[in-house]
Amino acid sequence: FILWAKAKKANQPISSFVPSHQNKKDTPTMGGIVFVFATIVASVLCASLGNLYVLLGIIVLVGFSFVGFRDDYTKINQQSNAGMSAKMKFGMLFILSLVVSVLLSLKGLDTFLYAPFLKNPLFEMPTALAVGFWVLVFLSTSNAVNLTDGLDGLASVPSIFTL
Repeated sequence: FILWAKAKKANQPISSFVPSHQNKKDTPTMGGIVFVFATIVASVLCASLGNLYVLLGIIVLVGFSFVGFRDDYTKINQQSNAGMSAKMKFGMLFILSLVVSVLLSLKGLDTFLYAPFLKNPLFEMPTALAVGFWVLVFLSTSNAVNLTDGLDGLASVPSIFTL
């Protein structure tokens, strides 16, 4: 993939505001495609595709990955570091998160709020609050990785162990 991406010059333009990143100008972008492809293949081979949670997980993975791909593709085509607008990216992620969260609530996913290391739930959330909380979890998790990776490009190592 790296050889193909370099041959296609699929590298993200470096912002003039970050001159220290000029040494990364030939680093290919869109490497997430490899991880997404591997995750989907592993899921198809090893997971029960009849399980709604597996299907929704794959939908979220593909949907969020599409947003990232579109952003990177825009950067490459426009030879600009800007890519898609933040509002467009956030809007697409929000809609996908909301749809999946509503589907989870319609399927009857329990709405108990658990704290780590506690055996019993803290309380049961009303459905609307649970949907909002799930949307917040989707958005904050995906954007936390995006922000930290954008700072130094080192989010891939901890992500390998957690994803």
